[in-house]
Amino acid sequence: MTRSRRGATVAAMTRSRLRPLLAAVLLLALAAAIPQSASAARLRQARFLVSFDGTVKTAWDLPRFQTYADCYDTIWMEGSGSETWHVHSTGANRMIAFDNGVATQFAFGSWTMNADTGLTGLKAKGERDRHGSYKTTYTAGTCGVGGGTVDPPRPNDCGTRLVNYEIPLSILKGELTPDVLASGNGIREKTDYSACELVAPENVLAGAWPAASGKLSRKTLFGPHRSIVVHGHDAWSDKQPTHGGAGVTNAGTTIDWKLTLTRGRGR
Repeated sequence: MTRSRRGATVAAMTRSRLRPLLAAVLLLALAAAIPQSASAARLRQARFLVSFDGTVKTAWDLPRFQTYADCYDTIWMEGSGSETWHVHSTGANRMIAFDNGVATQFAFGSWTMNADTGLTGLKAKGERDRHGSYKTTYTAGTCGVGGGTVDPPRPNDCGTRLVNYEIPLSILKGELTPDVLASGNGIREKTDYSACELVAPENVLAGAWPAASGKLSRKTLFGPHRSIVVHGHDAWSDKQPTHGGAGVTNAGTTIDWKLTLTRGRGR
């Protein structure tokens, strides 16, 4: 083979070996220039200092009604009760809101993403005051004798509870909903009631924080507003037959809450 042909052959082989290498370098350069995913490209974040204040009030009343009568006694029952539950955030609650274009989520306790704070919601405290009881009395029976007595009140654990809470926040389709969960109390500390009557409307779980939403859009959350205030309110009431329909309990629950988000500055 002549020298010129050998040179041409070597050059061709070199080019054929370089093509895959050049293609790999080009792919790496393109990968570096393109975001890892469409979700990453759409990810938005906002930092806030958050405060919360909310109150749930429940009241119930069972007007006096007759449960039984015989020759010697006519038996009557009545009852009433109420609960006022106030919960408020404590300290500087830092929160990050982040959105990937599909869903909005919150992280609590830090302005650093993926920080291990151990928090699932805002830090809060609450004061809960509950009272409730039934009373049974006796009047004269159908023969005009007996009556004049009252059953002694049943033992109860009504009163005031001071409880630590966490308040998770969830947002869906422009509606923000807070929840209130007991958190961080001592194992011997009473955080609930076991023998204090509370009657709530049938679509409200007595003793639990009811779900009530406030309006908060993504546009507002990730917009230019320095401060955002969200309000929630709801109310429920009904009449519940008791003792086979002889008596009727009137029950009502209202909830009002306010959440204030102030955009965070600094670290």
